[in-house]
Amino acid sequence: MGTRLLVYKDRCAMQTIKGVRSAAFRGLKGLTAGSKEFYYADLTSVQFKNLGKTTGYLMFEFAGSHSESRMKDENSFIFSATYGTSKYKLLKEKMPMVHRFIQERIKEAKQAK
Repeated sequence: MGTRLLVYKDRCAMQTIKGVRSAAFRGLKGLTAGSKEFYYADLTSVQFKNLGKTTGYLMFEFAGSHSESRMKDENSFIFSATYGTSKYKLLKEKMPMVHRFIQERIKEAKQAK
């Protein structure tokens, strides 16, 4: 959906992918329009909704954050795939693992303080 989620040991990063329309640049990879990082030590929680027949999300929350819409929040990673496809099956299986990993890192960061 135009954003890539990178998960590291100490943080997550959401990178917005530039839409490349020019035929001269179509093969280029790694072009980003921006990035936002969330260090686990700064997060208070992460909300999760897995794929159903619609989109899923991970919403990163920290002190002072507020959102009225998970789907429009700049701190939400939205993911989607066509129901029944291999991409759908992969996301449906892997995103709960990503969520658990992030939750564990948040807990570890809080215990280390």
